[in-house]
Amino acid sequence: MEIKQPEWPSGDQKAWDTLFTEGDILDGHGPLSHWRQTTRRKCAQSYGYWLAFLAQEGHLVDTTCPANRTTPEAVEAFVETTLCRCSVETTHMRLAELTKIVRAMSPMTDWSWLENAERNLRQRCRHGELKRRAVVTARELYDWGLRRIRAVDADVTLSVKERAVGYRQGLVVALLIARPLRLRTFLNLRLDHNLVETGGQFTLSLAAEDMKDNKARDFPLPPGLDRAMARYLSHYRQILLDGAQSDALWITKDGRAFSSPGFVGCLAKLTLREFGETLRPHAFRHIAATSVAIDDPEHVAIMATILGHSTLNTSEAYYNRARSIEATSAYQGVVRDLRKSQARQIRRPGSRRPRLNTEQTS
Repeated sequence: MEIKQPEWPSGDQKAWDTLFTEGDILDGHGPLSHWRQTTRRKCAQSYGYWLAFLAQEGHLVDTTCPANRTTPEAVEAFVETTLCRCSVETTHMRLAELTKIVRAMSPMTDWSWLENAERNLRQRCRHGELKRRAVVTARELYDWGLRRIRAVDADVTLSVKERAVGYRQGLVVALLIARPLRLRTFLNLRLDHNLVETGGQFTLSLAAEDMKDNKARDFPLPPGLDRAMARYLSHYRQILLDGAQSDALWITKDGRAFSSPGFVGCLAKLTLREFGETLRPHAFRHIAATSVAIDDPEHVAIMATILGHSTLNTSEAYYNRARSIEATSAYQGVVRDLRKSQARQIRRPGSRRPRLNTEQTS
């Protein structure tokens, strides 16, 4: 449970606003005024969870200085409570963001104990550890999306709403694997702002604040999706809206813009049903990076641009895993050829089954 920012106690509201004051050369700036809006929203959410915990424990008193509420006992209880509902990675993220905020609110306070707690929790995380490789490939996802688009568009046995939902599903899967944006960026795509049409060709135009590396980028849609996008915008999106108004690109069957939990849940159910794997938006980024590393290793450098990484270091993790996958496949090929060779010798008349020479030493 989270307390939304408008419902924060007045003391917390004032302390928060001070962190982001945009002053001049004389007045100075707030200590966190350099934070991007996306970072502010994310940390405000973590702080909202912290306030909700304090309220539940009866410790949310408006007259208390926000930083003074952050005691070792309260933080320990907050971590234990969060771990009961969330992963250790999520719990660490909330504690790390809380640490940044209270340290900025009260810079003269000794927060070494809080920093140690955050560091100890971080050591329990699996940051940087690659998740299990998805079985489905980027090509399979993209081809499925195109087939889905064509199939539902031609299936007159479906209701109009069912065809609209199916068409959107196919377009989402195809576009998400072709242009694997982060969830927030993908859901925040807006007509005439992020989706630009020129002569029948569409481009995703993303501002710096839409990208994690803070660099504006334009991504043209694959040629195979231009007509599909035009069809969605002119026909099926209007059916989904059913008279409602929205500039969001992706519309639910109820005529609203997707929420993050709703989109993630729908995609997970769809991919489990169609591919036997529960894929969430970030998995599409894993699949895209691994596919490039395996199928086109000479152009592995493009992964940083595709994924929006500031350097290739993060992307190369997928390349390294792809190298291990290729090595394993090659080894399996050697074993398979050896077994075939042995089988032929066994079937040869008068031949004896080959045995390992145990007298040799390495």
